[in-house]
Amino acid sequence: MTSSVYFTAALILAAAQSVPAATDPLGPARSGQLQCFTPDTSRKVCSALAAYTLGPASAVQVRGDILMAPASLLIVMRTSTSVEVRSGAVCGRVRARDIEASTFTVAGRPVPQQMVQLASPQILSVMRSHLNQEICATFLSNGSSFGTQVTIDGVAHPEISETFIWVRPNEGYVVGP
Repeated sequence: MTSSVYFTAALILAAAQSVPAATDPLGPARSGQLQCFTPDTSRKVCSALAAYTLGPASAVQVRGDILMAPASLLIVMRTSTSVEVRSGAVCGRVRARDIEASTFTVAGRPVPQQMVQLASPQILSVMRSHLNQEICATFLSNGSSFGTQVTIDGVAHPEISETFIWVRPNEGYVVGP
């Protein structure tokens, strides 16, 4: 699996939406929209889709469906974690328990939990360098899409850049290659 897949997973797990800092970074999520990463708008396909659940006070839960490599196998990991908005950025930590609690599908069919338990150590070993680090993302408008600015434990990481668009659930976007 490529490291960019894991960076996308880390980004979704730890942070995953915002608009320019002057506005409510949760605005699109508050209206039920999803983030579609690396969108192919002509086919309505995303490399990952992120949905947010806004709880009491500032509690935010993000659920990400992420296409794993190699994309041709159509393996999708669904994972969830807590994030918070701080100083215009969405911040959180990739935790081992979030990865271990993930579910997977292959070509839309659920993978048995026994198989997931066998794969979790491999996924954790690839992501180990980012486990328990604080990942913050600020997203800036690029016209009709957004680009990410990511920090890990306060250090900027311009090499971890994703493009996304906000989509409504009824628009038919799916995770795929």
